[in-house]
Amino acid sequence: MSKILYLVFTTCLLLIGVSATITTAAAAGETYTLTTTPSRVQETRTGVTLTLNVTNAIFPSPYTFTITVTDPARNNKTLVKSQASTQSSWQITANYPNDFTTNITLVGSYYINVTQTLPVVKPTVATGTFLVGLTDSQAYNRTYTASTRAFGYLPSDNVTIRLTRSGSSTQGFPAWNLTGLDGSFLYKWHIANNTTLGTYNVTLSGKNTPQKNPQDTQTFTIDRTRVTIDSLTITPTIAVRTATVDFRFHASYASGLPVQSGTALVRITDHGTSFFSTASYDPVQGLFAASYKLPLDMSAGPISPALDVNTIDDSYGNIGPASIKTNTFTVLPAQLAVIASLSKTSYTSSEPVVITATVTTPDEATYNQGSVRASIFNKGQTIGNPFDLTYDQARRAWIGSYNPGPKDPSGTWTITVAASDSYGNAGAASILGIVNIPSASVLDTYSWILPMLVAIIFASAALLLVKRKVASSGVTLDVQAVKKQADQVKSDDFFKSLQSQLEQKTTQWKNKKETQTKDENG
Repeated sequence: MSKILYLVFTTCLLLIGVSATITTAAAAGETYTLTTTPSRVQETRTGVTLTLNVTNAIFPSPYTFTITVTDPARNNKTLVKSQASTQSSWQITANYPNDFTTNITLVGSYYINVTQTLPVVKPTVATGTFLVGLTDSQAYNRTYTASTRAFGYLPSDNVTIRLTRSGSSTQGFPAWNLTGLDGSFLYKWHIANNTTLGTYNVTLSGKNTPQKNPQDTQTFTIDRTRVTIDSLTITPTIAVRTATVDFRFHASYASGLPVQSGTALVRITDHGTSFFSTASYDPVQGLFAASYKLPLDMSAGPISPALDVNTIDDSYGNIGPASIKTNTFTVLPAQLAVIASLSKTSYTSSEPVVITATVTTPDEATYNQGSVRASIFNKGQTIGNPFDLTYDQARRAWIGSYNPGPKDPSGTWTITVAASDSYGNAGAASILGIVNIPSASVLDTYSWILPMLVAIIFASAALLLVKRKVASSGVTLDVQAVKKQADQVKSDDFFKSLQSQLEQKTTQWKNKKETQTKDENG
């Protein structure tokens, strides 16, 4: 038969060109490669594509191959394929089971043997295998769906599916399902996020279908699944110190299903030190949420929180992400709120001006660090030197005072209280106070003059006595002369001013004594 085919083939080539000369390329030896695509399938009709690649072939020449497939029950199915070789490299393909007029109904390994009958007989030029199973995979990660397919059962038969691990039945099994009119079986099992890890065995048996040989049974493994996140969202993107920053993200399993349990650590690094905020799943929002309160000493500028590799855990050992996820927000110094007050609205020169200030951060917490300083102004001019206030723990306020001096101006004083620290947090407030400082009197300014005036009067009187005649019987004081000299001094304007101020001081002292007496009798 082979020789007949060869003669037919060469005759056809001669008919193509009567006057053409046919030259046969003799090969040093063919190379054969057999591949199966896919290498594993479920019990099905679609099957496997068998591809035989031939290189260094003889051409022109006919080639014929016999492909034999042996199933797990040791049953053989054969297929003859022919190819006209017109070049040195080519391939032939076949589908199992369709081209072999059969079905795949048994699990296990299928063996392929290819023999060549033309142009020369070669018993085995290529071999291969493929595997048939019940499930669409031999290894699963949690949250995926395991699909079990089988073929070769009676139509509408009730098939029992058993799933065991270490000899014990898995929760929800055994289960049952009916076959289709073509005898096909399908069952899908969703693997939960907390399914026990390990090797599982699935077995099928029909109620009316005779037991297959080998039986429909297979093992597969279940492992943890990966957790991924879409992105790390930060709110607000610009925040002042002491504010609370929120972190949010959606997490999902590698299968695409959402993660709805567990925790994650958000890392915030500042000044070379890392701080962590725990994100928990919020079922209302359907996402993970965490928050972090910015301290007063946090660096101003951009901060980049991060979800590090494998810092998300759904509480069942499924972790992620596989790569670090980051985002950035900006930190601004805190604006401190200062409220200053005076113990009264007006003061005299003898009263200290007491200043009380409360300082709070943007989150309304009491500020008791750094420094608080007061400065006093009047009509744009600075009064005295700025002075620090001291924090009173009992009153939870900053307190300080200023004693007006005789040279300080009277009027409305503007008192500015400023709070600050070394991190750039600052705030200030101003208040007004009326201070009355009497103008300095001549007597107050020149308090040394009064004794001197008295000395001058008596010295003048003494000089007059020297110039007067003195009675022979003794020294007689010329009273009239002394009186006249004193009247001259009293008539002087400067002395009159001194006298007026003395009278004013005396009146003030009397009024004060009367007020004290009334208060005591009161």
